[in-house]
Amino acid sequence: MKNKIIIALISFTGFFGNTQEELIKTLFENKQYDQIISEHSAKVKDYSAKAIHYVGMAYYFKAYHNKPYYKEFLKLMNLSIKKDKTNPRPHFIKGSYFNYIGRFRSAIKSLKKAIKLNPNNSYYLNELGNSHLFIGNNDKAIKLYKHALQKDDPPDYLFTQIAQVYLIKNDTKNALKSFYVAKNNISKETQLYISVLENIAKHERSTKHLDKALIAFKELNKLDPTNITYYAEIIQVYNAKKDYEKAELHKQKLYENYAKDTVSEYPRTFFCFDKFILKGKRVHGLEQFKATKDKNYKHMFLQINENGKPEIIIRTTILSDSLKSGSPKYVLEMEKNKIHTIFPYKFVENFNYNDLKKTVILIFNKQIKRKKIKVSNRRLFTIRPTLIYN
Repeated sequence: MKNKIIIALISFTGFFGNTQEELIKTLFENKQYDQIISEHSAKVKDYSAKAIHYVGMAYYFKAYHNKPYYKEFLKLMNLSIKKDKTNPRPHFIKGSYFNYIGRFRSAIKSLKKAIKLNPNNSYYLNELGNSHLFIGNNDKAIKLYKHALQKDDPPDYLFTQIAQVYLIKNDTKNALKSFYVAKNNISKETQLYISVLENIAKHERSTKHLDKALIAFKELNKLDPTNITYYAEIIQVYNAKKDYEKAELHKQKLYENYAKDTVSEYPRTFFCFDKFILKGKRVHGLEQFKATKDKNYKHMFLQINENGKPEIIIRTTILSDSLKSGSPKYVLEMEKNKIHTIFPYKFVENFNYNDLKKTVILIFNKQIKRKKIKVSNRRLFTIRPTLIYN
């Protein structure tokens, strides 16, 4: 009879423990962190390891606005581990927290314990990879990320982390390989897939693989036809390939969508149609959808300095008499150090972009000799015979 009573008490205690655990779990899943802390923090010594874990996590999620809660969170994680030395979860949570506060060596110690208890969890290996990444051990991080991909249910972002570490190592070749692996394993319905495609397009372009860059940019454009940036990137790549006809065709598509008000990318007043390097300096070509009284020009070429600011601007200013049939529409104007120079190079509306670009490059390279005079408003104007580009 005595044995039966003991067994009954054990069963009742176990049932009570499981009930409390489920109750706290439900509160936690519903983000009732304040209720968990107020009703259960004083009783944790009588709770199961898992119930203590949930109480500790409630402190963690409230600690952002109450820093002392982090100390209580760690105390409860340690108590949970003490009550159940077979559960890897508290070790993982501690390791993640130590990564967050920059205690990477402590993180590695906790995460190794979690992995020892469950070596097939991809998240544990991923977080350990993060620890090594944070201390600059990039090769070890890549090895751990790749190992994590072989485990149970690896998260999609793991694929991209491998590529990002290769970029940190300035290894664009392997980064691109990793991005392509990611592309083949991530759902097209996710924002992460978009990010992977953008990286492929960007780095294929930077390594002069323009055809591969085009494939990626065109897929991005298909996935999001409202994004001005993707149209602009396609136009830029075609201009880089000197395929000005196709660049113009895609520019027309952009204008058609602009007219329909189906492009949403901010800002909507300009788009970048060309980028190139000139004597080590970046040049960006911008085109304005609609000229205004304050901005009476169509195109701008910005020469960017090392601080990322334009030091020279060349514009295709719209001529006042350009409405006359057959008359040139644009004249080139340069702004440098708040001084304006007007060049007598005029272009009709449907000009050949190659002619414009060549002329702009000549001006940037100071290969056009200029005779200058001062006028009443202190601007400097160039006096030369007028050249008209049809």
